[in-house]
Amino acid sequence: MPDVKNTKTFAPEVVFKDYMDVTKGRTKNPWNYDPIPEEVKNSPVEFYIYNVGPYMKVINSGGLGKQKVQACPDGEKYSKPIEIHKWVIDHADMGEYNMKTILIEGKDRVREMVSPNNDPETDLRKWGIFYSKNNPPSQAEIDDANRRLRDTMNQIVKYGDFLYTATNGQGGTRRGEITAVYMTAAKWLGVERPWYSVSEKLNPCPGCGDNVKPNIRKHTACGWRFDLNRFEGDTAPSAPQSKE
Repeated sequence: MPDVKNTKTFAPEVVFKDYMDVTKGRTKNPWNYDPIPEEVKNSPVEFYIYNVGPYMKVINSGGLGKQKVQACPDGEKYSKPIEIHKWVIDHADMGEYNMKTILIEGKDRVREMVSPNNDPETDLRKWGIFYSKNNPPSQAEIDDANRRLRDTMNQIVKYGDFLYTATNGQGGTRRGEITAVYMTAAKWLGVERPWYSVSEKLNPCPGCGDNVKPNIRKHTACGWRFDLNRFEGDTAPSAPQSKE
């Protein structure tokens, strides 16, 4: 292990365990970082990411971590926005405990988050997610996001219709593949289907916010386990249990 020398002292929680001196309660950080100009650290918010759709989405940005774009609450036009500053700071490990500071412009950051490489498969705009310089967004931006989302919802419902009549090749049906995603799409469009009634109640999952069927034990998408007491005949279920 290389010597640690001429480094600034930090609280233990901000350094790696390998370098933590548990007897003294403090240690030295061996990592060297490029200085960051104040105008970059204090750059203003320049973009906002919104969601007009009912599906929560997680954006995985590698070293910049994960961010959740929350679903649009019922009765609202769009979700609470994620704020993106004019400059976003990332770091690259150059070896020998040297970290290079990488500055990413906010316009490039939001583009990569919402429509990475303009790939239709990963483009979140089809799910009603969009970015804007406006807070609140303009009505034209909201309308455009809803237009894209409506196209996606129609495709989902159309495939739900297919699953309702399809067989699995073994004499059975594929109706079990019609999950809450399909029902949420039908609900959003306000359409009746043999596999969905507008009056059917879907509840938001406490773990991720997606709409799910009532009386399920576990949401397979996020792992949230619901209160099992309600399956034992209790008339007043208690609060949901946290994820394991």
